Amino acid sequence: MPIQLSQTMRSVLILLRLLIVLNLVALAGFVVIMVASFTSIFAASLSATNPEAAIKPLLLSVRVVMAIAILMTPFAHLLLTRLRNIVETVRAGDPFVPGNARHLHTIAWCLFALQLLDLGFGAVSLATEDSIGWSFALTGWIAVVLLFVLAKVFEHGTTMRDELAGTV
Repeated sequence: MPIQLSQTMRSVLILLRLLIVLNLVALAGFVVIMVASFTSIFAASLSATNPEAAIKPLLLSVRVVMAIAILMTPFAHLLLTRLRNIVETVRAGDPFVPGNARHLHTIAWCLFALQLLDLGFGAVSLATEDSIGWSFALTGWIAVVLLFVLAKVFEHGTTMRDELAGTV
């Protein structure tokens, strides 16, 4: 039976839908920048804004960062859509379904992949003279572990609920 979502959950659902669209827009932007990085106009613009910098290593770092960003967007998309699906089950009135345990597991794997790709940003930052503002954060790694545990708890809880329903 569908339930009335709280204002917070409605806001979360709207935010998730917006983030899904923004993620796709970002992907398009990353692809445009990647393609543009192979043009002489882009190199000239980069040279004009960084006159002392060697352009070839700078172009390479831009391309590596764009490649990492492009690789991140499918994981972010999957994470956001699975989270939206979980919120939709709250709207439907029964979030404690086996599918949500799988969604949480998928979200955990996506966040794990995003954390690994973030290390790629860190490697680029360390390899270049100009820092791109990256710093290691333990919080994301803790969130990965938390999500794997939560997915298992959710899976176990839904199994227990189904067993209990079968005994009544």
